[in-house]
Amino acid sequence: MFVMTLKHGFAAVLLVALMLTAPVAVFAQATVGVKVGDYAEYNVSFTGTPMEGHDANWAKMTVDAVEGGQVNVTFSSLLADGTVENATEYLNFDTGRYIDYFVVPAGLQLGDSFYDSFLGNNVSIYKVEVKNYAGADRTIVTGDTPETVWQWDQATGVLVEADSTYPDFTLHTVIDTTNLWAPQPKILGLDPLIFYALIAAIAAAIAIIAVAVVLRKKAASKGSP
Repeated sequence: MFVMTLKHGFAAVLLVALMLTAPVAVFAQATVGVKVGDYAEYNVSFTGTPMEGHDANWAKMTVDAVEGGQVNVTFSSLLADGTVENATEYLNFDTGRYIDYFVVPAGLQLGDSFYDSFLGNNVSIYKVEVKNYAGADRTIVTGDTPETVWQWDQATGVLVEADSTYPDFTLHTVIDTTNLWAPQPKILGLDPLIFYALIAAIAAAIAIIAVAVVLRKKAASKGSP
């Protein structure tokens, strides 16, 4: 027969207390936000001497198949010597196989995490903000790994920008075009935010000039005999 001693009882109570007070990580449900035919093209730049296959000037990610948490994608890269490389990868959102984070779970929120089987660790979202990518304002979530700061489109989970720093080189990747969202319409060739900012600045300048003219006329009338 098992008889719990006072010492054992205290240890058990302490263990339960520690379990109840320990911080709990928030894991996001691995929601797939892309469909067959979705693509994103990227401009890539580097400094230093990249490792083989990382000396790219352009890249494209195309979704070939989606079944549950499994997503098949083709990665195309234009290397500095003009060579085009194509590779098909099989992502698995259920096991955490993401391959360079071009697609991660959609709908991530501040404080959410997703598991990466390659790292054997979690990637946490520490910033959410609205930024303009590929011609449209998008809600962007940011996370990082030891070498890279990653930014993804929240609604789709698709990479929009990444900055990597390695001992011998740096790599910057930013989305250029995509069919995942439509660019915002231009006004006289300008982004709507820039256009309205210019209108506001012009209106403010006209108002200042008008006030200055009125004040000068008043001063002149007071000074006349």
